[in-house]
Amino acid sequence: MIINKTKNLIYNKISEYIHKTMDSSAKLNADLEQVEKRLTEMCQNVIKATIDKQKEEIVKELEKQSKSFQDISSSPIIKINVGGKKFTTTLATLTSIPESKLAKMFTGALPITKDDKDVYFIDRNGEYFAYILDYLREKVLLVPSDSFLLKKVREEMEFFELKSEVAARTWTWDPLKQSGISMTNNNMTITKTGAAGCGITIGEQLFESGIHRWKVEVTHVNNHYWVCAGLFDETVVPFSAGFNYGNTWSFTSYGEVYKMSGTGPGIMLSDGDVYEMEYDCDTGNFAIEVAKKGVKLTGIAKGSKMRAFAYVWTVGDSLTLSFD
Repeated sequence: MIINKTKNLIYNKISEYIHKTMDSSAKLNADLEQVEKRLTEMCQNVIKATIDKQKEEIVKELEKQSKSFQDISSSPIIKINVGGKKFTTTLATLTSIPESKLAKMFTGALPITKDDKDVYFIDRNGEYFAYILDYLREKVLLVPSDSFLLKKVREEMEFFELKSEVAARTWTWDPLKQSGISMTNNNMTITKTGAAGCGITIGEQLFESGIHRWKVEVTHVNNHYWVCAGLFDETVVPFSAGFNYGNTWSFTSYGEVYKMSGTGPGIMLSDGDVYEMEYDCDTGNFAIEVAKKGVKLTGIAKGSKMRAFAYVWTVGDSLTLSFD
């Protein structure tokens, strides 16, 4: 009897312990679920707050850029402080080359600051910026024959992302010519007159610094024979009736090439074909291209008296010069 009571007591205690343990486990699981739910809510709130803050910052930046653009657009006259030197120009001028850094600055695509007088400020050398501004106005870069100055202006052109436009035109076709040549169209069209033979016209301006570009159109050539154009060193090839065109950097309408290489030998030119020439005095790089006929020639041309030349042989043949 006592044994049975003892058994029952132990059994009841064990059952009570088991039930309590199960209740505690269930409560623990419920508590854990609440904790997990709360942590999830907290994480979501943190993420939402972060996203909202980023959105707010982006909106503010866009509004700032928009305001800057509106400020610029509302005033066609723009004042700029470039390294302490003041300039006044128009929005149209500053944005005339859309892919340039200046255009990006003044359309809100790139940030730009203002000085203490509320004037747009660019931290570059103002002395060279004057040439940049003139280029934007005229689309021609005119720089004095000063190699250091040209180098610095080129650097500024590259900074403002105008490097594809770097070109210096420091000369005009003010020619020296032999007899037996007529010059018309403001000395731009050269025609062979008199008897057939050497007819040389050379640019009076020496190429001493900078990059020079010019074009020669074949206005008329008899049976492809014979005109020639290019570059020469006057100390090696004197300006005379015996002009040694074989010692020039040039290409003839008959397809001959002198002191250059590339595609084009044997290709003959005809009326309307255009030589496009570029000469860099600093590097000596000289190039001739006749795009219509697939001619592309290059060479290194250096000398103490470099000039452009055009050469006609047959009576009636003519060339017309022009500039980029």
